[in-house]
Amino acid sequence: MSRTRRDGRRQRTGWLPGARRLTGLAAGATALAVLAAGCGGPAKAEATRGAPVVTVVTGLWALQQAASEIGQGNVHVVDVVPPGEDPRTYELDPAEAARVRSAGLVIEAGGGFQPSFDAAAAGSAHVLDLSEADPGLPAYPWLSPFRMEQVARSIGSALERVDPAAKGTFANGEDNEQALLGSLDGDYLSTLGACPLHTIAASDPTFGLLDGRYLLKVVAINGSRDQPLRPPQSIVEREVALVRRLGVHEIYRDVWQPLDGLLEVQAEAGVRLGTLDPLTGEPPGGWPGHRKGYFELMEYNLEVLSSALDCPAPGTGA
Repeated sequence: MSRTRRDGRRQRTGWLPGARRLTGLAAGATALAVLAAGCGGPAKAEATRGAPVVTVVTGLWALQQAASEIGQGNVHVVDVVPPGEDPRTYELDPAEAARVRSAGLVIEAGGGFQPSFDAAAAGSAHVLDLSEADPGLPAYPWLSPFRMEQVARSIGSALERVDPAAKGTFANGEDNEQALLGSLDGDYLSTLGACPLHTIAASDPTFGLLDGRYLLKVVAINGSRDQPLRPPQSIVEREVALVRRLGVHEIYRDVWQPLDGLLEVQAEAGVRLGTLDPLTGEPPGGWPGHRKGYFELMEYNLEVLSSALDCPAPGTGA
């Protein structure tokens, strides 16, 4: 695949969010699979002979996925946070911290997002701190396909600096990743742009990242975080009134958040509880919908949002 990602990016930023593409959710997922096949097959299928294999360490699953696909056969990528542990609060043990320090490249969100991981990364020779590489990058950039394009460029450039002999492999892997992200971005634009509703209620403002470009507004239901076991009745009443005023039928929670504090709001408001996954790491019980890859889980989140916003079914038009 040729190196056309910069031109492709300019074309995508000109799309109108309300423009309805023909793909829809199901066809969009198929298109991603076909595009992956057309761009050279699975990640790690290619390698530069004679170039070293770089050990890349991160503590965030979405970044591990991106580094693996961009680095292909010239990287060995390790996520040091075990499945079922919240990467934002997980404390690395001495062996895990040593593994971070000895890595050929460490990739971190930075900005205090993972205090324990960041402390270990401070002793590493080569660190990609995304918050420093792009100071305008918001938290959870992997939840926006458009923002993830910048992350992919930063990862590709960092790999080339650490292992310049494999530059061609990394360039090819980055092109593949950018093409897939561009397709996913188009799917989010066309699907969410056609929805009659644009507001969801969520216990975590994380998905507010999708404001603006994808026309999504997230209203925070915060009482459960203030008092996780039993929120004060005044908070419950205020948030029940907010849910009713919004006219939503579901409150969405982060997969890492306990249900306890949300249950009273949910019961009194007479709404359902749903789940959106921030894709930081594999949650207890496994990934929602039994999906595994980054692009599959991003499509899963889009399906959840599409249902919440009463979006037209694929193929029915706006």
